[in-house]
Amino acid sequence: MIRNIKSIFICSLLPILLVVSCKKEVKEILPGDISGGVNFYNGSEVLNSRQSLRKNNLVFINDSVPNGPFLLFPKYQDVYTETSDLRQYPYNATGTIFPNPGFVPTGYQYMYYMPVALGNYKFIFSGTDKVFLKDIQTTLVARNELQSFYLVESPEAMDAYRIVKVPEEYQGTPGKVRIRIVHLGTDSQNLMLKQLDATGNLKTAGLPQDLAFGSFSGYTEIDTVGAARNSGNIILKISEKDAPNNVILSAAVPAEPNGSFVVLIQGFRQATSRRILTGHNADGSPVYEMLTVQPNFRANLRRSY
Repeated sequence: MIRNIKSIFICSLLPILLVVSCKKEVKEILPGDISGGVNFYNGSEVLNSRQSLRKNNLVFINDSVPNGPFLLFPKYQDVYTETSDLRQYPYNATGTIFPNPGFVPTGYQYMYYMPVALGNYKFIFSGTDKVFLKDIQTTLVARNELQSFYLVESPEAMDAYRIVKVPEEYQGTPGKVRIRIVHLGTDSQNLMLKQLDATGNLKTAGLPQDLAFGSFSGYTEIDTVGAARNSGNIILKISEKDAPNNVILSAAVPAEPNGSFVVLIQGFRQATSRRILTGHNADGSPVYEMLTVQPNFRANLRRSY
């Protein structure tokens, strides 16, 4: 399957800037510096909890006013759909809310990238009605460099957010499946992972054993031999480091040779009260809303190659 990413921000007359294929390396279509790619993921449990809070969730680039090559800004889907738990931009190969022709649900989300020129950027994640939640600065320096950015609630305060930047790779290993872990479980402690092998034993080789919130592991290569005994999956058992025998979550990763997957651990283990900025009064003072996020600790699966 070929994944084409069409930017709607850099002049619409430009052709497709970046092509990502499941079997080929990233191709350069235009000469010059337009060769980096960024992917945005909205992992906010608060914004995803209510339709009204999902509206107009944007990522402003450098400024909140359209300028230069950015005539429009990345915008997440407003409506709640079957895949709304995986809120990324670009949504798909076309960079629009419309699905790919002939797209077949696979149980995981392919990652797509918005092409940008190399250089320095400030990405500002917003809630509804242009309310800024958190920003991050980054630099793309290498041709075909890929970066992904995850917005998530931070445990530092009831209205704090964090953006987790993950430098991405676009590659696979013949005969093996590559797996990385991104920890976005706001109220979960440091995590450790074990693999359930074909004989029913648990092993830790190559998997993170002390993964803190807001961090990520490198890719671990796992042999796909024997996965048929687990319904064609690599089975991961997830525990908190301080309670290694108490499995709190499981994840099944398709044992597809030459594939690379991101296991995204997100959500709250306990009911949690959060405060979110929703606007401002006429005098400029902030308007907040309190709500409770119910326990929803889970693992989502993204495919990066």
